[in-house]
Amino acid sequence: QEARKWFKLAAVQGYALGQIQLGLLYSAAKGVPRDDVRTYMWTSIASETATNSDIANLAQKILTATESDLTPQQVSEAKAMAEKCRESTYRDCGE
Repeated sequence: QEARKWFKLAAVQGYALGQIQLGLLYSAAKGVPRDDVRTYMWTSIASETATNSDIANLAQKILTATESDLTPQQVSEAKAMAEKCRESTYRDCGE
C-alpha cells in the first residue's frame, strides 16, 4: 500500500519510472488487485513519457509481455484509459 502511494504520486507527476513501477504493482498484485489492463495502461503511458532510452525499452518489453495476456478488447480498453489519463493531465486515471 505504501509503495503504491509513492509510485502513484510519481506517476501522476509524469515520471516514467513511477508509471512503470505502478504498472508492475498491478501485474504482481502487490498492495493492489492484479489488473493487467492497468499494467498495460500505466506502462503505455510510461513508454510515451520516458526520456531515457533504457526506461523506454523497459516499458516496451513490459507492454509486449502484458499484451500477450490480454484480449484485443482489453488492449483497446487500456489504450483508451491511458489516453484519458494523459488528456486529463493525470487527474482521471481510473484510480
